[in-house]
Amino acid sequence: MDMTLEQNSGPQSGGETSQPGQAAARADVTFSVLIATRNRSEDLVACLRSVLAQDCDNYEVVVLDQSVTDESEQAVRAEFGDV
Repeated sequence: MDMTLEQNSGPQSGGETSQPGQAAARADVTFSVLIATRNRSEDLVACLRSVLAQDCDNYEVVVLDQSVTDESEQAVRAEFGDV
């Protein structure tokens, strides 16, 4: 299982789209779990615990944290290490 934490400061100007920089497509990943969040650090950690408790292999978790003003990134890193 791979986990990537992406942060986005909001919509891009000029019609650009945001591309995940570190979540490259990999042949050994069967499916992806995408979690969008904003200022919900406790809910995010609970959600990640639930995903990680599943009996699946070969998946990745991508967290998109929109305009974070709380401690979401720090809470995830404290619970799950350097992701």
